[in-house]
Amino acid sequence: MVLQSLKNQDLSVTIAIPSEFNKKTFQELYCDSEKIKNLLCTIELTDNSGQENFVVDGIVRLFSGIVNIVMHIVNTFKTNIFKFYKNLKRTELRYFHESNTASIRRILSFDYELLSQMQVPVPDKLGTTYYTATEAGMNCLSVMNMKERSMAFVSLTNNLKSSVLSGQTIEIMEFGDQTDLGNIQKSFQKFNLCFTGKRTNTIDFATVFPTMEEFKNTDMLLMKSENYQYEVNEINNNLEACEARMNEILSFLNQGVGNISKQDLIVLSDTCMTLAKLFDLYGVTIQDITRLEHNFTLILKQIKRQFNL
Repeated sequence: MVLQSLKNQDLSVTIAIPSEFNKKTFQELYCDSEKIKNLLCTIELTDNSGQENFVVDGIVRLFSGIVNIVMHIVNTFKTNIFKFYKNLKRTELRYFHESNTASIRRILSFDYELLSQMQVPVPDKLGTTYYTATEAGMNCLSVMNMKERSMAFVSLTNNLKSSVLSGQTIEIMEFGDQTDLGNIQKSFQKFNLCFTGKRTNTIDFATVFPTMEEFKNTDMLLMKSENYQYEVNEINNNLEACEARMNEILSFLNQGVGNISKQDLIVLSDTCMTLAKLFDLYGVTIQDITRLEHNFTLILKQIKRQFNL
């Protein structure tokens, strides 16, 4: 029984929302989760020597460490991503469409030759067309499927509560095997390559919209992308529900109510690793899609103003 190594581990727990001074990056949280998983793979969490209290305390300390990571994931998500979308009722592009119905029709049917001579705003380092970048970003967000994954995390924590109180091992729920994560990373890299151009704020209209048809298709595609921005609130709600459930389970364990297995802890540490990696990619992707939408809306406003549409 390898227990002394656990006793010497630093699994300090913060049972409070982490402050701005100790917030962590998703990469750091991935590493913290990996450390706990590696530790779980090297220790026995069974008692054969009359040290039952120490074994129980060790299990609770490991679970506390995982709870701390979950709380940091939630806080980092709020700080790095959610704060930009928490008051979102309508996207910028949706608002422009609804406020300028007649102008939109004229803009999207305007003479391409006149538009092609304009200098228009672009997200910094955009090195491809608006349509190509938007399509790549939406494909990436579709593969990530963070709304469904966060809902699966809610189900996992609900199942965990039941298992802790019943003594049954939780049902293992896949958040992404190596193939899944590999596909997500490939999709992200393809999208990220769209932003490896020169540092610039403006570019020729014809460079980023080679045809009028592509300009109109970009507008339609960006309008569809709004659903991903609205989902940020739902993802945040799911994460908050998971955080509350994990703290509830920790309270049970601290009171000596119920128990949790080594396999449960491994599933949780694996899940935290996956979530930390995915949210790191997700934060960049959703904000880059928003940058594309914002700059495209600026182009519509510029055309309306310049040609009095």
